Amino acid sequence: MALLDNILTAYRVNASVYEDESGVGGPDGTNLGSPTTSTGAGGEDFLEYNGTTQSSYIAVPSLDLFTTDFTLAVRFKTGVTPGTTNVIAGLGNSADNDTAFIIRGSGSTTLQGWARNDAGTTITTATSTSDATLYNDSERIAVLSYNSATDDLTIEELVLGLTGSTTSTALTTLTTNRLGTGAWPRATATYLSDVDTSWVATWNKLLTAQDKTDLAATPWPFVATGLTLDSAPSTIAKGETGVQFVVSNPATGPTELNTTVTNSGDALTVTSVTGSDPYTIECTVPLDISKQAGSYAWTITVDAENVVSSSIPLTPQAGWSKVDLVSPLTTSGYMLEGYTGDAPVTGDDMEYETTTGLTPGADSEWVWDSAPTVDQTVARRVVQADGTVGDTEDITFTVGGGGGPIPAASRTSIYHIANHLRSLGTYTHQQCNELVVEWLVGESVVRANLNDMLYAYLGSLGYSGTMNERLKKWSEDT
Repeated sequence: MALLDNILTAYRVNASVYEDESGVGGPDGTNLGSPTTSTGAGGEDFLEYNGTTQSSYIAVPSLDLFTTDFTLAVRFKTGVTPGTTNVIAGLGNSADNDTAFIIRGSGSTTLQGWARNDAGTTITTATSTSDATLYNDSERIAVLSYNSATDDLTIEELVLGLTGSTTSTALTTLTTNRLGTGAWPRATATYLSDVDTSWVATWNKLLTAQDKTDLAATPWPFVATGLTLDSAPSTIAKGETGVQFVVSNPATGPTELNTTVTNSGDALTVTSVTGSDPYTIECTVPLDISKQAGSYAWTITVDAENVVSSSIPLTPQAGWSKVDLVSPLTTSGYMLEGYTGDAPVTGDDMEYETTTGLTPGADSEWVWDSAPTVDQTVARRVVQADGTVGDTEDITFTVGGGGGPIPAASRTSIYHIANHLRSLGTYTHQQCNELVVEWLVGESVVRANLNDMLYAYLGSLGYSGTMNERLKKWSEDT
């Protein structure tokens, strides 16, 4: 689970002492003044401190907190309002009484985060929003974090949703080697608090919203329970093989027979399962999967358990591209000319073989960076908005020449060219200029100003001179 990522320490009360359960293998905690033990609402053990002689501390590796993102969290409860000289949990230094990164009270309805550098010269505080029930002996979770990019110090209480932050000013080094609860854990415990605690943890990261949800979900949140998704591909392509999802902690070991990867009725084909907690589930994406290219969350199901991935981009198959269709046309000069099956409409996708220099228009018009010199055959298909996949069919872009369908008598002007094209009844446009542009695009001329297109087209046929001179020579070339 993500909550365990970048964790430095995770200590919980077991009987009467703090024990490391982060997997790091840290030493047990040391109690001062023999605090008693009680049981919390979820059955977890709490150490009860009296606020005068009792607290706990744990020796932790030395760390300068302000060289990294850092978070401290503690589960506590108290019916006695802590003030600014009552520490619930924090970090200090056994050889430096100045160093502090602590969570403390600050009145009857708020929490405060307090940081002081090694020199004791700079102090920063962050005070939470208020709630009258904060200290009513109910279980609470306090989180104090430092953002190394912004220098923000933030204090939160997750059960009631309290928060507050401030920007620290040149705290420089803040080196800690003790983690404690019920007091400020320096050489001699001070700022003792009448409070009960059940766990305390630190990370060299900022907690995500999901981390905070997980932190408040159970009395002891640092154990992955149930099927967990450890990793997923960053992107997948239609027809791709070897797509891997890595899962752990399933109640039943995954196999090819009891494991599925699905989204809205579509399934990836599970081809193998390897490893042993974690397990790697390898899949193939069907080429004809009934989805447009886009982003989709996939549900991995192992026996009766499932876990959902974040949205993963789905792309056309390797070597293909796609265009989102808007008012697509199926006439001459367009890639969907002659396409069979349901008529393409706005909202459909056209997937096509990636071809150098080709970037089709949204209406499926052939659009080239520069006009090709040889005929181009391109496969294409339509994927409807509901995911229905049409047939894959080839279309050939034929390089024009020799005057195309224009007889010599109609070559004297744009007006005469348009009249002839209109008479053929095979073009979409009727307006003179648009009609000639449509024809020229079909003759492989790159779309531009009409006069420039016609001038370039006549030049490609070998005619030179002004526009009128080229038209004259063209009309005389029978």
